[in-house]
Amino acid sequence: MKDILSRYARTVDNRVVIDVYTERLEDLYNDFDKNAPYMKKDLDPEFVDYLIGCAGEVGKRPFTIRINVPSPPSDEAASRVRKSIPSYFEYLRSSEERDMRKVLRTSATLLVIGLAILVLSVWAHQTFLPPESLAGKVMAEGLTVAAWVSLWEALVNFLINWPPHSKELKLYRRLAEAPVDFQQVS
Repeated sequence: MKDILSRYARTVDNRVVIDVYTERLEDLYNDFDKNAPYMKKDLDPEFVDYLIGCAGEVGKRPFTIRINVPSPPSDEAASRVRKSIPSYFEYLRSSEERDMRKVLRTSATLLVIGLAILVLSVWAHQTFLPPESLAGKVMAEGLTVAAWVSLWEALVNFLINWPPHSKELKLYRRLAEAPVDFQQVS
């Protein structure tokens, strides 16, 4: 980890600097819609991937995004970039929250279905099925297996699918909150 962090510059207050070099600020945006103002445009996917990768490498350390350009941007252009980067990552964060709610709903649904089938299995086994009936035993065992499969899927869905969404959510939040500075380079 120390090797990776040594690749990054630091600010005077010891924040890690994620440096981005570009000839024009317009290059930071996806150019599929030439007429949309910067704030409405999506960021360039390669730029987004770069920021996400760097923020992932930096880990929990505070960081700043520094845009290096050949000439200083106008106040208006700098303001647009400073607003559009957090806005884009807030959009990704809200999308990730929707995905997390979907995972939670799926897990809860599977849990309820599994518990209902398990209760039905126990109830049917004790109430209706004679103990010596082969068909009854197969039916009760089949319901029990179906219940445990549903419960297992609920647990796996929550334990396996939830953590990556949670990690992405935190990463997007950190990127949305990161300060954006500009530096002129020759």
